[in-house]
Amino acid sequence: MKIQLTGDSIIARHEGLVEPMINCLLKNKFPDLIIYNTAVAGNNTCDLLRRLDSDVLSVRNVDKIFVLIGINDAARNKQVSLDRYTQNLEKIINQLLKRYCQRQIYFMTPPAVDERKQRYRDNQLIAMYVNKLEWVVKQNHCHFLNLFEALSHHPNFSKIMQGSLNDGLHFGEGGYQVLAKLISQCLVGSKGIN
Repeated sequence: MKIQLTGDSIIARHEGLVEPMINCLLKNKFPDLIIYNTAVAGNNTCDLLRRLDSDVLSVRNVDKIFVLIGINDAARNKQVSLDRYTQNLEKIINQLLKRYCQRQIYFMTPPAVDERKQRYRDNQLIAMYVNKLEWVVKQNHCHFLNLFEALSHHPNFSKIMQGSLNDGLHFGEGGYQVLAKLISQCLVGSKGIN
């Protein structure tokens, strides 16, 4: 099976490894999985929309595409309004639907943050973006994966949010295990994955 992962730094980060940590964790679970990671750190929905044709849709013949975007839209120091965010999501989905059917498209929410360490984002504001994302994705009959909820309800939230930057946003291996589990649940039982 071939999948594409795209979005922002949460998907792109290596956390000290030679490739993105999410790639490594998924390959450990599914050794035959082929992963194309087209995520770019710092991207918001405006950035992703600009590079969708050249970077994302240029990758051909994947079975599923996973998109994690929105945490930079919700950053107070560079915030994209909820209305613009919603419009951008609609445009992104419309572009993806030219290549993929709804059952192949998975949108993941921005993560929860450790507010004691994160200066530009808080969970109340992120939840507003999560709600918009859920509404748009479900209106378009694509898949919705709630990373925000999975992280915020984790019993060891503070511990799993400690990544190499320790900024309350970019989590470490524990957070990536949560993300990998969400994605893995969508791959189990799929063609070529057992």
